[in-house]
Amino acid sequence: MDQKQVLIANKYPGRCRGCGTWVPARAGHAAKNGGSQWYVLCGSDRCAAATGIDVAVAQQQHAARNGTQPRTLRQEGDRLVVSMAKDPAALPLLRSLPARYFDFDRRVWTCSARYEDRRRVLEIADQLELDVPAALRDLSHPVVDRARARAEAIEGIRPYQIDGVAWLASRKQALLGDDMGLGKTLQILVALPENARAIAIVPKSVKYTWRDEGQRWRPDLTVTPLHGRGSFRLPREGEIVTINFALLPPLDEIGKLDLAGITLIVDEAQGCKNYRAKRSKQVQALSYGCAATWLLTGTPLMNRPPDLYGLLQAGCMAGRTFGKFASFAAKMGGHKGRWGWEWPDYERRPDAIAPEVPELLKRVMLRRTKAEVARDLPPKIRSVIHVNGEDAGLRKRLDVLWAEWRDCIESGELPPFEEFSQIRAELAASRIPDAIEQIEAYEDAENPLIVFSAHRKPVDTIGQRDGWEAITGDTSAERRAEIVAAFQSGALRGVALTIAAGGVGITLTRASHVLFVDWAWRPADLSQAEDRCCRIGQTADSVQIVSLVQDHPLEKALHALIRSKQAMIERAVEAAYQYTAPKADAAAEKPLFTEESEEDRERRIAEREQVRRDAEQTLEREQHADYVETVTQRQRGRGFDKTLTDLTDERREQIVGAYHFLLGRCDGAVAKDFAGFNKPDAVVAHRLGLFDFTNDNDLLALWSLLGKYHRQCKTNFPALY
Repeated sequence: MDQKQVLIANKYPGRCRGCGTWVPARAGHAAKNGGSQWYVLCGSDRCAAATGIDVAVAQQQHAARNGTQPRTLRQEGDRLVVSMAKDPAALPLLRSLPARYFDFDRRVWTCSARYEDRRRVLEIADQLELDVPAALRDLSHPVVDRARARAEAIEGIRPYQIDGVAWLASRKQALLGDDMGLGKTLQILVALPENARAIAIVPKSVKYTWRDEGQRWRPDLTVTPLHGRGSFRLPREGEIVTINFALLPPLDEIGKLDLAGITLIVDEAQGCKNYRAKRSKQVQALSYGCAATWLLTGTPLMNRPPDLYGLLQAGCMAGRTFGKFASFAAKMGGHKGRWGWEWPDYERRPDAIAPEVPELLKRVMLRRTKAEVARDLPPKIRSVIHVNGEDAGLRKRLDVLWAEWRDCIESGELPPFEEFSQIRAELAASRIPDAIEQIEAYEDAENPLIVFSAHRKPVDTIGQRDGWEAITGDTSAERRAEIVAAFQSGALRGVALTIAAGGVGITLTRASHVLFVDWAWRPADLSQAEDRCCRIGQTADSVQIVSLVQDHPLEKALHALIRSKQAMIERAVEAAYQYTAPKADAAAEKPLFTEESEEDRERRIAEREQVRRDAEQTLEREQHADYVETVTQRQRGRGFDKTLTDLTDERREQIVGAYHFLLGRCDGAVAKDFAGFNKPDAVVAHRLGLFDFTNDNDLLALWSLLGKYHRQCKTNFPALY
C-alpha cells in the first residue's frame, strides 16, 4: 500500500481510469496514489483495485472525513493506534501522545506502546472518550506491583503518594513535580526496587534527612551521606549514596564510570536550570549513563522558559518532551531577536504558549498541587530536616550532656531548662547557613515564609535579607503592626520572629509555610507560634511546618519528646468528643425533677466523688507501672540481670533503706560531692517512690538504679551487691 494514497470526492467530471465510463462531478472519486497526478474513479471497487487503491484504507479515510469513524484505541505490533474523526479541539492532546506520528494514508494517530508510556496514553484516551480494550488497561507489572504493595503497607500514606510510587516505579525517566511538602522523598524511596543502587544528589542541608527518611521508609536499603571533596564513589548493592553538587566528579571522570543498573535521583533539581552550568553538564553526563533518572522539584519552571528546558536537558528528557530547543521556544511563543531569544509578556499574551505544552510535559512529569490533593492532607504537616553544622567542640559538649541526661529524657521528662540554655543558643547560631539555604528555596518558589527561633541571632540575621523584616522583643507595637500589614499585603517575602515576641497576638495567614530554626522548650509555645498561620483567614488547605534539628542523639531525642508532648496537648485540648443523641422515647419519659432528701443528696455526691478519685488513682497507677517498666528495661540493657524471684524480704528492706539513705544525702547535685543520687537519677528515684514501693516491680526498678552507687551503699546494704 502506497503511503501517499489520497481519495476524495471528485470536484470535476471525467472518465474513470479503471473502466473508462463517464463520471459526473461529485458522483465518484478523485484519487492520487503516489506522485502528484490526480485521476477520476467511479464507485466500483474493481476499478479502485485495478489502479492500486487499498479499498479498506480508502473507506477509513472517508469515515474520518465525514465524522463516522469509531473512536478507538488498539494495539498494532509495537505501536498503539488512535482512530477518531477529525477534531481540531483534540489536537493538543493528540500531539502530546508519546512518540506520536500521524499516518496521513490511514488518517490515524500512532504512538508508543511501551509500558512506561501506557499510563499517559490511557489518560489521553479517557479524555478523548476512546473505546479501549480491557487488555490495554491492564497496567500490572511485577516491579510496579511490588512497589505499590510496599506503599500500601505504610500506615498513614496518602492515596496520591501510592499513585506516585507506582508511576515512578514504571519509569526510567521521571520528573516528580509535586508541590513542596507533599512527600516527594517518601515516594522516591518507596519506589526504588529491592537491592537498588542509587546516587541521590541533594542539598547539603538535607543529606541527613535523606538518611533518616531511608531508615524510616526503606530499612532494607542503606543511605550513606558522603562528605568532603574526592569522597564520591558508586553505591553498592542495596545502597543509596547522598551527595551535594559540590561533590560531583569532573566530567572527564564521569565518562569512565560504570553506571549500569544505577538510579540517579536529583532533589531540588531546579538547581540544574542553567544548561551552561558545570553542575548541569555533570548531572546530564550521569543521567546518560544511569539506568534511570528521577528528578524532584516543586518548581520545574523557575523564572524564564529556558529554565524548564535546561532542567529537562540535565535529565536527558528534553528530546522526548519538546524535541530541539527551537521547537520548545516556538511552543513557548519565543523568537530570535537581535540579542538572542526573546520571550513575550505572558500576562498580556496568555495565548502565546501553545496549548499542548502542559500535555507534552506530562510525557515525563507527574505534578500534583496542594489544591488537587487537599482532601488527602491534614491541617498541619510537620517534617524535620537534620543538619550537621556544629563544630567538634560543640558536638563534644552535646555528647557529655547526652550521657548525663539520657535516662531522664528517655523516661519522658524534660531536663531543667537552665542546663541547656547556653548550648541551645550556640546551636541556633550554627544553623543560620542551613536556614538560609532553606529560605532561598522558598524564595525561588515564591512561597511566603515565616521563620521562628527562640534566640535573637538567627532572627536578626534573617531579618536583614532583602524583602524580609524581623520581630523581636525590642520591636515596638506600632512597628509590629506595620510589619504584619506589609507581609499580609504581599510587600514582604517573609518575616523572622522570636517565639517569645511573635508567638501570640499576630496573624500571618498569607504564609502556609513555617520554618523553625530552633524550638521553644515548652510545647504550648510551639503550638502558639504555629497558629500564627493556622487561624481564620488561612486559605491554604494545610500548613507545612519544617524544623531544623541537629544530627545528634540528644537533639533528636529532645525534639521528639517536645513534639510528643505537643501532640498530647493537641489531642487532649483540641480533639472533639463525638456524641450521638439518643432518639426520644415518649413511653420512657422521666420527670424533669425527682424528690431527694438531704441524706440522699450527700450520699450521691460522696459516691460520685469516690468514683472520680478511684478513676484518677487507677490512671496514675497505670502510668506509674509503664514508667517503672521503662526504667527496668533500660537498666537491663546496661547489664542488670535480677528478676522478681531474686527479691527476698531482706533485700526488700535494704532496697528501701538504700533509697532513703541516698535521698537523705542528696542535695539535688548542686555540688559534685559524690554523695547521694546524681541529678538525673534523683528525678527518676523521686518518681519511682510515688507509691511508697507497694509492689515488687517498683522495688526491682529501684534496685536496678542502685547498682552504680555500690561505693556509697555496699557497706550498709550488702545484700544488694
